Amino acid sequence: PWGNGRPGWHLECSVMIHEIFKGQTLDIHGGGLDLLFPHHENECNQCSAFGQKQLANIWMHNQMLNMGNQKMSKSLGNVQTGRDFISTHSGEVLKFIILSHHYRSIIDFSPKQIEVLTNQLAKIYQTLRKAKLSIQSPDNKHFDNLFLKSQEALQDDFNTPVVFSYIYEAITEFNKNPKLASSLIKFLQHDLGALFSLFNEDPI
Repeated sequence: PWGNGRPGWHLECSVMIHEIFKGQTLDIHGGGLDLLFPHHENECNQCSAFGQKQLANIWMHNQMLNMGNQKMSKSLGNVQTGRDFISTHSGEVLKFIILSHHYRSIIDFSPKQIEVLTNQLAKIYQTLRKAKLSIQSPDNKHFDNLFLKSQEALQDDFNTPVVFSYIYEAITEFNKNPKLASSLIKFLQHDLGALFSLFNEDPI
């Protein structure tokens, strides 16, 4: 009834952006990869027509979630909510699984993959326990270079899998040299732990 075009949720988002942010450019705008077209393209065009030069500085589109070899969707009846997952596992396991993948890659929530990553998280806690029991030196700056590289990876399209590679690199180095215990604890629990809210449980 309002003429040619695509009314509805595309327009609703554009209106909300202008109502809340008063036409200012957003720092980050995100959503699923399936929203790239037509939803976000329509948002951009509608805001441009309204006089906004740039809708967002950074666009982040995440990939889909899989349950086994199938896309997780209501139509297939294979959806598992975050609340349901946490009730059977934990919030930390959920964060660990998500952050171990790049946000633009498919995440498989099959039982086998969940088991693999849960075991990896458990091994990290086992290593932290070993480190806390074998602290020999107060020096805790050995892995500061890895934390700096982790920050650089996060600034490069939020590349969390690269950060996880530094985690395993530090663990491997500690296992060869237990004198790095305090450095490992700082790197995992204080530096990365503060960023990701991971590894904050007491491993003892």
